Amino acid sequence: MRQLLPQHRAILSLFALLFGGLFVGMLMSVRPQVALSSSSSSRNSSASLSVDRIGTLREHQQELNAELSRLRDEQAELQQQSTSSQSNFEEIRTQIDQQQQMAALVAMRGPGVVVTLNDSNANSLPDEVADVNRYIIHQQQLVTLVGVLWSNGAEAISINDQRITDQTSIYCVGSTILINQELMAPPFTIRAIGDPNTLANAASNSPLLSDLWNRQREFGIGVDVKQKAQVQVPAYTGPLANRHLEVAP
Repeated sequence: MRQLLPQHRAILSLFALLFGGLFVGMLMSVRPQVALSSSSSSRNSSASLSVDRIGTLREHQQELNAELSRLRDEQAELQQQSTSSQSNFEEIRTQIDQQQQMAALVAMRGPGVVVTLNDSNANSLPDEVADVNRYIIHQQQLVTLVGVLWSNGAEAISINDQRITDQTSIYCVGSTILINQELMAPPFTIRAIGDPNTLANAASNSPLLSDLWNRQREFGIGVDVKQKAQVQVPAYTGPLANRHLEVAP
């Protein structure tokens, strides 16, 4: 075999070094590009994921806003219904109270008059008395007085704590009087709510009560009329008689 000269070996060594350096340089230039490409790809992927996530969150937020708006509308409707129901309840309650007042089923108070009727205060009757009944309060005086008070604006009337209504009956039973099925004896205290001046004037000057006042002057019947700033009459507690009323099917 032919042997290489020393100068030839030196040239070959130089070529080897140059080639190795060039190869290493090429590698160094390629690797950063690969790394840069990989890093760019990763950032693009992350950015894409972030955009998708933001889009999903926005859609969810829109759904929540829509649900919140629906719930607010529902709440407003419920509040309106509640207000309407409360208003209807108050109206019904007012109507019931008015009906109870008209039916005398509740106690009432207000300005008015108190009229007291009593049998004669005479200690003894004259021998020539033809009619002893002239010295006694009868149902007729009570019925007439109540009618006069009603016709002059009385809003509520009671006799001896018995409320007078359109169903009240007043009857004489011997020496007593039956009112709302309760036996009563004199004195009779009639309480009436209304304008005190009007009621007092009617009780004192009505022509319908002239017989009562004549008996007061001639036979000592007790008649006393007083105006009051506050009069109280009780609720009606007697029976409620419905002769023709029945529940419809």
